[in-house]
Amino acid sequence: MQRFRGFKHSFYTPVSQKEDVKANDYSRNAVEYFCLKALPVWRGSHPSMLWDRVVASFVRPTSNLCHIAAAIGIQQRIVDRCSISAHARSQADVLYTRAIKSLRHSMSNSGDVDGHVLPCVLMVVLESLRGSTGRLLIHLRCGLRLLTEKTETGCRDTREAARMLQQYAVRAILFNPLSSDARCIKATLTNLMGKEFVAPVAETASDPIFALSASITELMCLLEEHYRGSPSLVPIQPNLLEKLSIRTRDSLLCLEQQRRVIEQAIDAKLASAQGVHLVQTAVFNIAKACCVLVKIYLSSAWTGRQSSYDDKIDSFQEIVKLTHTTLDLLKMEKGSEAVSDSAPFFVGFSLQTTLMMVFLNCRCPDIRQELLALLDRCPHNEGLSEVTVVKAICRAIHAFEDQAGGGKGMFVPEDCRVHRYLILPTEQTSDMPHAVRLYFRPVEGGGFVFHDVRLVFDV
Repeated sequence: MQRFRGFKHSFYTPVSQKEDVKANDYSRNAVEYFCLKALPVWRGSHPSMLWDRVVASFVRPTSNLCHIAAAIGIQQRIVDRCSISAHARSQADVLYTRAIKSLRHSMSNSGDVDGHVLPCVLMVVLESLRGSTGRLLIHLRCGLRLLTEKTETGCRDTREAARMLQQYAVRAILFNPLSSDARCIKATLTNLMGKEFVAPVAETASDPIFALSASITELMCLLEEHYRGSPSLVPIQPNLLEKLSIRTRDSLLCLEQQRRVIEQAIDAKLASAQGVHLVQTAVFNIAKACCVLVKIYLSSAWTGRQSSYDDKIDSFQEIVKLTHTTLDLLKMEKGSEAVSDSAPFFVGFSLQTTLMMVFLNCRCPDIRQELLALLDRCPHNEGLSEVTVVKAICRAIHAFEDQAGGGKGMFVPEDCRVHRYLILPTEQTSDMPHAVRLYFRPVEGGGFVFHDVRLVFDV
């Protein structure tokens, strides 16, 4: 015989249902914020019909795209308002968990590859906003793997999503190029380039940013082949540039021709966007800066000497100037009511990675100080990179070269210059790395030697 447990009120709602009601309220507000605040910036930084498909999915509140958009919206609001309250974090965690569950359910119950690629892109963006580098890599590799499994051309949405994934893949490669993740992604991108739906478009003028991403991928693969994947063993002769293989020299000439065409297309896009759309102008300024950086690498990355970059000061200054302009435009887009001075989060090329690569190769103290100041104005999270980590790595490189070279502000000799770096994995569950491995060449023409430096973060 069961015991009497009392009467249940007609308006009683179980706890689990109450949580669902709360989550639905959070979701509606977050989706609205996504549409009003995040999406306009995204449309400017990466014009695409994909965003229309995302918005169209909102008619079905149970769709995985709607759940992911809600999680992005509430995370974007936290970033914009610099809010770290327990309530805000709790809301974000609820919607994030719902998005993950929805995506898992969708992928386990449908074999539609085209329908899974766009959610992977949005999850990469979401993890970037959250600063979860490990999970970002999982979603990025998942999206790339889905693309490699495709045997058909795919719909237009898939082609657009593939291009966005490629941009994030390029970010991952450039941020930590010696890592196993970067090498794996490079190998996947190389395989994908042969597929029609991710191959560089013939009309570079219509899509110069994607063409630039493809060129950067090819350049990084060529550099990796040049170093033979082992930065500690390869002896490099002073006149190596003249001893490059015919294939490598032909590849470099081809890349330089591509770069010129792409730069012309970017200049044309800048001219048409100037004064019309702030975010698009900013994005093409970033692309222009990346194009200048590619030009520097094409001419100076093959001699085995960091001193080869010393005569590129004007080009480095041009990148700094373009970055200043970009950040000013993004600040204007953000508006005067913004809580933070940092630029708004957007999809596309990474400002942080570009500035970091300039810092690595430019030894001008004034430019290096300016780069650190510019990093403070960048979006806090950009793909795998995070401002405090990037600044800590830059300061570690600077401190090592100052100490090895004889003092602060002194000329840094070739045998004390950092050529490459490897971000060492964290010792704990946090995504924040604990140290960086710096590679330098103490003997002329000899192999690389590394020195591990613990990272010191801003308080």
